[in-house]
Amino acid sequence: MRALSRELDSLKTIAHDWAAWDDTYAFIADANDDYVKSNLVDETFADIRLNLISFMDTSGKPVLVKAFDLKNDEQMPVPRTVEDQLSGNSPLLRHTSTDSSLSGIIVNPEGPMLIVSEPIVTSEEGGPIRGTLIMARHLDASGIKHLAQTTQLSLSMYQFDDPQIPSDVQVARSSLSDQTPIVLCPLSAESIAGYALLKDIYGRSVFVLKVDMPREVYQKGQACISFFILSFGVVGLVFGVVIILLLEKQVLSRVTRLGKTVSAIGSSSDLSTRVSITGKDELSGLANEVNRMLEALQQSEASLRRAHDDLEKRVQERTTELVEANKQLMREIEERKRAEEKLLVYHEKLRSLASELSLAEERQRRRVAMEVHDSISQNLAFVKMKLGTFRVSTASSPLAESMDEMLDLVDETIQNTRALISELGSPVLYELGFVPAVEWLTQQAQHQHGIALAFEDDGRPKPLSDDICVLLFQAVRELLFNIAKHAQACTAKVLITRDDNRVRVEVEDDGVGFDSADIGPSLDTTDRFGLFSIRVRLEPLGGHIQVDSKPGHGTRVTLVAPLKQNGENDEEKI
Repeated sequence: MRALSRELDSLKTIAHDWAAWDDTYAFIADANDDYVKSNLVDETFADIRLNLISFMDTSGKPVLVKAFDLKNDEQMPVPRTVEDQLSGNSPLLRHTSTDSSLSGIIVNPEGPMLIVSEPIVTSEEGGPIRGTLIMARHLDASGIKHLAQTTQLSLSMYQFDDPQIPSDVQVARSSLSDQTPIVLCPLSAESIAGYALLKDIYGRSVFVLKVDMPREVYQKGQACISFFILSFGVVGLVFGVVIILLLEKQVLSRVTRLGKTVSAIGSSSDLSTRVSITGKDELSGLANEVNRMLEALQQSEASLRRAHDDLEKRVQERTTELVEANKQLMREIEERKRAEEKLLVYHEKLRSLASELSLAEERQRRRVAMEVHDSISQNLAFVKMKLGTFRVSTASSPLAESMDEMLDLVDETIQNTRALISELGSPVLYELGFVPAVEWLTQQAQHQHGIALAFEDDGRPKPLSDDICVLLFQAVRELLFNIAKHAQACTAKVLITRDDNRVRVEVEDDGVGFDSADIGPSLDTTDRFGLFSIRVRLEPLGGHIQVDSKPGHGTRVTLVAPLKQNGENDEEKI
């Protein structure tokens, strides 16, 4: 398999060198004959062992297709079956990026072929893609022979669905699968075979590759094992007889006597009895040690009796103390549980109060914006109208230039007032709804900060309560501000979708990002206080926030909040 992969990688390298080449890039556009005469000569096909080369434009039409017979060293007509596989919706013609590539095996009536498809780009591997370069090499008997010479193994290849394949290949075929692409089977004591499943570029099982190897190591190992078994058997038998006789005379009889004496002492529980073994060897030393052990046990038994009586007295005293300590501990645990329950209640009240404060702030901002609009903006418009009328009447007067300056100043003041009203109250949110307001907000952010901002909405209705509507709008505004201030992003995207009875808002950028694991699940860190504030205001309303970010890979923040149910009314409109 590695040899076949190397063969395919070699072809892929050649195809990539040709496809990522300015000359090929230009040839697809102008189909110049100089390129063909300089590069697509017979020696080129023979040198790189190529049977087929095809240049296709982006619409799938062939610019040039050539086939070459390596056996006869001459060009040949392109097989019809190959042309069929290079047309239509063939995966060989689909390249979505400049670094995409497809390689593998295709099966034709003329035989299997190794094929590689590469996008045609510039020498710097830049786009846009102008087409597809396809190279193919026959995997026929000569190709298999070349692989066998490379690996110095006996190789053979069989069609996967051929009913006439040898019996050993049929057995191996039944065991081959996506989970088990390679199977090893001993053929005899002298040889072993390996079988590999080969698939084409469409994922279909097409061939079984068989490799035969002699079992020389196995045969030598078997002979060595037999020799060692026989040698160890003879030597072991001789040593065994000698050792048994020596053990019986010098050890076993005395050990038996020692064992019987120790068993008798154990049965009688009489620790005053002693063991008697003659001699000055290890067994006599063992007998002396047993006697010292019996003496020590006799003394220890007396000490244990005294210690047992003292321990029972202390256990009773300690048990009484532990019972009292346990009662005191239980009382402290109950008191702590009550304190924790009160703390949780206060925490929930604090979150609810924060949400109410945010909503109240938005109501106040809207009231201030309406007052500014109804009073200052209208007065400024009236002043502008009067100044305009007076400017017409003084067109030839020396005051005309001053009147123009005054009109410009009034226009600037009106624009600043409108911007102030938008920042205070976001009238689009109240007049058009949440989705149009967010779309307007992305347009404003793009205009103000110069970031390419995209907005998408799934078009499904998203009824929201006033507090959730305001909170989500404020959160999106704060996230867009963070992108412009901190993310160093070139593009960003806002996506609003409906998921059952919830609305999902995703704000994503391609900026510097950060490690989201560092901020933890609580988001409660100094440099992420904005995210923490959004979470604190969103969770009491039944929503949540999720942050996904990696350094150098941008950031995606997902806001999820419940939709307003049928029949649910807001207690107070914004």
